Amino acid sequence: MIQKLCKLISYIFHPALMPVVGYLLFFFLLSSEPFGQRQILFLSLIFLGTFVVPAFFLLTLRYTGFISSLNMDNRKERYVPFMFTTIFYTLLAYLMIQKVGYEIQVVLLTGGVALSMCLATLVTLFHKTSIHTIGISGLLGFLFSFQVANTSLELLLPIVILFFLTGTVMSSRLYLKAHTPNEVWSGFLIGFGTCFGIVAWVL
Repeated sequence: MIQKLCKLISYIFHPALMPVVGYLLFFFLLSSEPFGQRQILFLSLIFLGTFVVPAFFLLTLRYTGFISSLNMDNRKERYVPFMFTTIFYTLLAYLMIQKVGYEIQVVLLTGGVALSMCLATLVTLFHKTSIHTIGISGLLGFLFSFQVANTSLELLLPIVILFFLTGTVMSSRLYLKAHTPNEVWSGFLIGFGTCFGIVAWVL
């Protein structure tokens, strides 16, 4: 029963979905604009660029036998998928800045995701890290940094909830033996540190 619950948590908080969740958090917690066509365009671009295209690429690699499973338990199998994802996330961030028009928070979100993925790719050269933890802790760092930068924001409750969810995801990955404690903590440092740092640096 616990194992099934941990697997469900891993599916719900899949790292490829976290940029979409991050944008929704931004819209409902940080934006004063009504939800309209512009927001739908942003959300569609983020979903396409961070979930649909990478998922298609991973499925192609799995079908051709380049990777043995979608979980990529073997650290060496992660190089090419992570590199491709990093490139696509970076292109998405560039598109947000140059072509679409943007709120600074959206650029920081997509930029933070791209930088986190870049660091994860580099770390993977010598150490397996938890991408699930990077995804959820990145959202935590994103909100926490905005709260620090602007104390008038009321983000305490969302931050506490995200903190609890981050611990839940980390515990689930450990229970499933998908990662060691060092791997989930390195993922936390990459995700939280990168997203907190990029917001703190810009704002």
